Amino acid sequence: TNRHPFKRLLSAELPQIEPLGSVRIISRLDHSGIAPLASALRICSQARFNQPDLHNWLFSSLRWNQTEIDSDDGLDINTLHLPPGGQLMMRWIKPWKRMASLNRLGIDYIMSVADTALFKQAPAVLAICGGRAKQDIWDAGRSLQRQWIALNAAGFAVHPYYAVTDLGNRRRDRLLLPGWDGPVEKAEKIAAEALG
Repeated sequence: TNRHPFKRLLSAELPQIEPLGSVRIISRLDHSGIAPLASALRICSQARFNQPDLHNWLFSSLRWNQTEIDSDDGLDINTLHLPPGGQLMMRWIKPWKRMASLNRLGIDYIMSVADTALFKQAPAVLAICGGRAKQDIWDAGRSLQRQWIALNAAGFAVHPYYAVTDLGNRRRDRLLLPGWDGPVEKAEKIAAEALG
């Protein structure tokens, strides 16, 4: 998986799998259906760039050179679609104190726009929707895995975006820094309305 550009039009029909339990797989195949989801994602992405634990987790998982990449754990920096100088910028913002200072100047917003640009332009978005009970979560994960495998087998590249779910769960668990509960709740409502 990577966040590099992809074709803007679907080359074939998307394969459909039968979701498990109460899970629903909802597809959005046009800009009007994807735009509100992109809006919700952008809000949660900005919130994510303002959470020191998530910032530190991301940077602890990045692998910067070939030796680290060859260890086969973590996230290869080359899978991120960074502009020229992007890797240097990422190294520069690695310390949370620096990122927090830059957030006061709006870097969090700029990065959230960049983070969601490809999602906004995607030819298709599939949403895995389900309940919060343990069995629902298990069924959602298994449905996601099956859908992912079916898409790959049909020649489609896929990338997961889970910021809305992750930040929503963090909001309910009271793990967000002050000031972010409202925006994340708004994003959840946008996504819920867009997905019915």
